[in-house]
Amino acid sequence: MKRFVKHILTLSMLCMTAVAHGSKPTLAVNIIVSGMRSDDLTRYAEQFGDNGFARLIKQGVVFTECYADFLPTSSAVALTSIATGTQPATHGISSTRWYERSSRNTPVNLCRTATDGNTTAKGILSGYTTAHFNAQTLAEAVVASNEASHTITIAHAALSAMTLAGGSGECYWLDNGGDWATAECYATTLPSWVKAHNDIDFNS
Repeated sequence: MKRFVKHILTLSMLCMTAVAHGSKPTLAVNIIVSGMRSDDLTRYAEQFGDNGFARLIKQGVVFTECYADFLPTSSAVALTSIATGTQPATHGISSTRWYERSSRNTPVNLCRTATDGNTTAKGILSGYTTAHFNAQTLAEAVVASNEASHTITIAHAALSAMTLAGGSGECYWLDNGGDWATAECYATTLPSWVKAHNDIDFNS
């Protein structure tokens, strides 16, 4: 299974979404597995635990006819489309890198500025930008719908986390040292629970 999974992005949201009989949950989790083919769900079914994919398949809804109405695609384009529910023509993300003709073909990176990423504080990185996100993500919509709502987006890489989070909210990814980090465009300090996790010595 691992060879099919390039990365796993988890969007955890405290939101106001109906689950059953009109009740309102306190937690909703959105998991996106990139590189995992739909037929892997049946191919590896016998290896799934009762509370993992097997539970999602048995108690959830399985869509057998799902298509992306655009080509070509890439991780950034697909993730932004999933996060916003719109097409590239609306959310504006057609690649991870492009050239801006109005500024003499200056190269533009989706989540990076012209400067290299540096640590401005422990776990807070510079050199990232949310300026190119044009549509509201699901995470942003949840927060906008209710002041009490809270969203957290995590991924192994900045590009994955940021395309799902959008321009606001809590957003974390693994830095080069294996610790959770964020960018100064999202926060100026890490919360205590992230700091505590980074302090764990997993080699002991």
